[in-house]
Amino acid sequence: ELEGDANDYIAKGLSGGTVVVYKSGQAPFKGHEAVLAGNAALYGATAGKSFMAGIAAERFCVRNSGATAVVEGVGDHACEYMTRGLVVILGKMGANFGAGMSGGLAYILDLNKSLCNMESILLEPVEGEDVEMLHELVKEHVAWTNSVMAKELLNDWKKTVSRFTKVFPKEYKAALANMAKTKEKTQEPDPAMEQTGSRGKDIEDPRPNSVRAPVKRRGFHEYSRKAMSYRPDKDRTMDWEEIYAAQGSKSQQWHSWMQTQTARCMDCGTPTCSTPNQGGGGCPLGNRIPTWNQLVHEGDWKRALERLLDTNNFPEFTGTTCPAPCEESCVLGINEKPVAIKSVELAIIEYGFSKGWIKPQPPQVRTRKRVCIIGSGPSGLAAAQQLNRAGHWVTVIERADRGGGLLMYGIPSMKLAKAEKVGRRLQLLKDEGIEFKYNTEVGKDVSLAELCTQNDAVIMATGATQWRDMRKVEGRHLKNIVQAMEFLPAAQKANMDSDAGVKGKPAPYQLEGKRVIVIGGGDTAVDCVATSVRLGARSVLQFSRRDVAPSTRPAHTPWPCWADTYRVDYAHSEVKQLHGRDPREYLVSTKAFKASADDPNRVGAVIATHQGGEGGGTVEYPAELVILAMGFTGPDKTADPAGMLQRDQHSNFLASYGEYQAEGSPWKNLFVSGDCRRGASLVVTAIAEGRDCASRVDNFLMGETNLPRAAPLAANPTFYQMPKKGDPQNQPGTVKRFQRRRQQKAEVSDAFERGLLVEPVMEEPEAEASAANIARARSGSLHRKATMDGADIGRQANTAPAGFGGMGSSSGGVPVWMAAGMGGLVAINVVLVGAVIALARKH
Repeated sequence: ELEGDANDYIAKGLSGGTVVVYKSGQAPFKGHEAVLAGNAALYGATAGKSFMAGIAAERFCVRNSGATAVVEGVGDHACEYMTRGLVVILGKMGANFGAGMSGGLAYILDLNKSLCNMESILLEPVEGEDVEMLHELVKEHVAWTNSVMAKELLNDWKKTVSRFTKVFPKEYKAALANMAKTKEKTQEPDPAMEQTGSRGKDIEDPRPNSVRAPVKRRGFHEYSRKAMSYRPDKDRTMDWEEIYAAQGSKSQQWHSWMQTQTARCMDCGTPTCSTPNQGGGGCPLGNRIPTWNQLVHEGDWKRALERLLDTNNFPEFTGTTCPAPCEESCVLGINEKPVAIKSVELAIIEYGFSKGWIKPQPPQVRTRKRVCIIGSGPSGLAAAQQLNRAGHWVTVIERADRGGGLLMYGIPSMKLAKAEKVGRRLQLLKDEGIEFKYNTEVGKDVSLAELCTQNDAVIMATGATQWRDMRKVEGRHLKNIVQAMEFLPAAQKANMDSDAGVKGKPAPYQLEGKRVIVIGGGDTAVDCVATSVRLGARSVLQFSRRDVAPSTRPAHTPWPCWADTYRVDYAHSEVKQLHGRDPREYLVSTKAFKASADDPNRVGAVIATHQGGEGGGTVEYPAELVILAMGFTGPDKTADPAGMLQRDQHSNFLASYGEYQAEGSPWKNLFVSGDCRRGASLVVTAIAEGRDCASRVDNFLMGETNLPRAAPLAANPTFYQMPKKGDPQNQPGTVKRFQRRRQQKAEVSDAFERGLLVEPVMEEPEAEASAANIARARSGSLHRKATMDGADIGRQANTAPAGFGGMGSSSGGVPVWMAAGMGGLVAINVVLVGAVIALARKH
């Protein structure tokens, strides 16, 4: 609530609550005759209410997509590109009202048709339910602002209603008409098309998704979404190739498709896609998504690749395996399908490879510092590449026979091509000077103490490999009950050895004609289902303890959080195509494993119960193989068998986010990054932690760093925070505002988006030491500005007399304000003398 006038962009991005603005009680003017809010008020608002007892300047409610606003006058370009929400204007309006408006409604008092952009809107009288709704809004406006004008309108409401005009967007009206025609038709969602939840309308979008010369100005109005398509379900189950359909990057059709999809990006003032939030949405890497969308639209692929690689070391991994939390927080996704960000990302990196733009970049100068990284997963590889670029000698230790960690053996090849993507990237890293040691297990072949002694720094990026088990369940000892991370790596290794012509043991799992049950509801369980299908299983079922998710975004995961909605993944659609039903069984709790009648040492069935519903009770499911995919509980004990490293309550290695130094470790040069620190998460999150950890390690080794930070959660305060369990101040399932000042850490740069570093505020005794550090800085590094002179100037400024308004004095002892005043007088005298001379010459 604000008494007085507001600046530009008040309530920008409003996503809840109520904003109230009214004039000061001491102001002599009338509220509805004065401009109380600056330009672009409620820009990009998504929810909430606003009541302003005065005029809002230009571009009021531009790109409003859900907020309700009552205002007593607007300037030019109001409600431009509005897609949803409701606006009531009780006074004068400016020109070009409603340009590009495609959704939402507006009600205007004494509307001037000549000031409206009639290409986008229709004008209708106010009648029916609209009358009561308007009356309630105006009454609420009076209750909040005590508006004199609104009170006068309510006193003669029957006459007032006749003065209102309803503004109805043409596109919105057309969409409602189409929905009315298809209301009785039911459509089943295509699981192979979109995996980003239920967004937008359930009617066929008549807009094109690819045109030859797309226009970005109204792209999100004119064009529909088209993401990467999948190969047909039945075809792709017969091989281990990637599930994505091949795309010809050299064709004009492909370029038109990409330029059309990037034209849908609205270049939001607050790009929520680029910054992660506590609800699981947004990019953990801080990718500059609107920037490279614009460059692709312009056809500048090389610059788009540069901007993508600024923040992401391995876009070919995230472009295929990432569930795209950026699309979940896309502003366009509020009321229709979001921008196809993941498809564009993969297109950029693959186009760069096809053009030969991506080449090894070994450092020109070496620092003679040695860094050892334990684990070659996404976090370890990201840290290795960053530290190698900083000039350090980097060695990566991997216990498997191939590099990549979960990228190689945890994620099946139908989701991520091994030779074409993982192997290609590993070879690039080797060519840049990174050394890989395979078949070397820390804790067995070499100890952690030896590595910390022999190297200047060690990073543990071993991943979260300790799986959950069902040891207390009856029959767990039976054979053919395996863990997902036993099943998937074995199947993947057998395929890769076969492709490479390596003669070895036969495939460990022969599933032709067998029944398989997968227990678990996450991505790993989905991969187990897909792998079982490709190994010839007769039937596959997937058990989940949860109930089926809602088809629309629920209240406890509002935008821009990750929506807890019903999704059909690639494996589910494949099983349905082959076996005629979705493999998932919901609300299932496993009670026991039953031995097979043919072999009492092997599992023959799973005894489970259904919770609630008509199918409640105990059910016996026959199975020749049971796969446990119930998640992970942190890193295993192999690397630290003596338990010398501290762990948190989730059994992860204890290290603070943004610092990554192992807490309680006997070695000060030991760092922890990725899933072994934070728990099992996404590939994109692991890459972000690897990049950020590399920056901290470089700073630890050299006293400063040129490597950019990649910790957006600490660098930029997020907008949402999921409530903690047991918090009495919050209801379960709600979302509360993030406490910005309390959560922000000064150590992390607030300019990570530009790849820059902000110097920490240094105490005075550190200034002299900082100057010495600058003298010892390595060649080509960025020098800090905290010199002794700078510290002296700061002290002078801080000790200035209060009577001079806190201003410091110049080096000569003259106050700054006095020096500025004298300079101004001299300038005025020069101008006056010049004018006198000019007049004298005329006469």
